[in-house]
Amino acid sequence: MDLSMTEREQQEFLAGKHIGVLAVQRRSGPPLAVPMWYGYRPGGDVVLWTDGEDTLKGRLIRKTGAFTLVVQNEDPPYRYVSVSGPVTAWEEATVEAAFPVAARYLPEQQAREFVEAFNPGHVIIRMTPDRWRSIDYGKTSNVLTDRDGTHLQEHVRLAQRGRGRGPAADG
Repeated sequence: MDLSMTEREQQEFLAGKHIGVLAVQRRSGPPLAVPMWYGYRPGGDVVLWTDGEDTLKGRLIRKTGAFTLVVQNEDPPYRYVSVSGPVTAWEEATVEAAFPVAARYLPEQQAREFVEAFNPGHVIIRMTPDRWRSIDYGKTSNVLTDRDGTHLQEHVRLAQRGRGRGPAADG
């Protein structure tokens, strides 16, 4: 069963309002992974409005020239999209450029006040996704799509059978 999303589904999901988790490779140690607000329109770039190069996140993005962003549903049906790609622009943030990112998450007036208060020293970083990964458990009927858990026993039985721990399938 193919649980991956189509290209259109991936782009629409990424364009939805989610908190993203930014992941950036480090030379030594695990990648840096932090929650982020982001902007995206289907077919476009991922847009981050964030602190400049004087933060660990900024230094790592500048050094690697690429990052990954993962977004997900927190409730059933569980879905996620992960995009990775090169940084295509790094520019001084203006209120006009930062506002659309904040406005995805806050009412208009609060978004404007937030951007005006926190924008000095921030940057806009654009990434063109060239690697996409996704899963949509809504494409199956099991515990991962069922809020009340009625399919839990079926899901556990199938998972155990797939790992050789449950009763064998009839022949």
